[in-house]
Amino acid sequence: MRIFLSVISVVFIGLVVASCASLNKEQCEAGDWKGVGVIDGKEGYASDRLSSHVKACQKYGVTPNTAEYEQGRAIGLQSYCTPISGFEQGQKGAYYRGVCPAASEQQFKLGYNLGKQIYAAQEQLEQARSDLANERADIEREYYESCRNKGDDAFCAPFAGDFHFGLAMERAAVMRSEQNLANVRTAVISQMALIAPGYTPAIHYY
Repeated sequence: MRIFLSVISVVFIGLVVASCASLNKEQCEAGDWKGVGVIDGKEGYASDRLSSHVKACQKYGVTPNTAEYEQGRAIGLQSYCTPISGFEQGQKGAYYRGVCPAASEQQFKLGYNLGKQIYAAQEQLEQARSDLANERADIEREYYESCRNKGDDAFCAPFAGDFHFGLAMERAAVMRSEQNLANVRTAVISQMALIAPGYTPAIHYY
């Protein structure tokens, strides 16, 4: 039984490792290293991404062409290192790896930082909503289950007031966060219009 479980574990780990490989056998053997580089550049990967491909392909006896890969990655970075791309990356909370050339990094960061403002405001709103949900759960658990089951309205009255006050405070926090997000969106859209004329940010609403 132990041997069987060990075999299962080895197979499972092998499948997990294989699924994490940066390239599969077909991609390695295709040898389109410029194309692989373009894709990685568009995703904002640094040059050390190539080491993952080397590791993934060595089991198939394939060695990536570094020069072709870097040529392709440079092409891909031209699409990545723009203020619009920066905004989209920032808005989804993506990490910037410092890959953009000096000539385009400033504009990328302008968009990226504006996107991060949206991301931060949305995170704040999500936290406020989570706190409100937790407060409601506390009311149900502590008041309706613990207190009301005693059947003593006079005993429960002070607790009810405290719980409803707490709920009102959390609701107010949600409303403030919603207003803050609306204000940030308005300001960001205005600034993006200056950085990237004609671009309308696809700001996600929650």
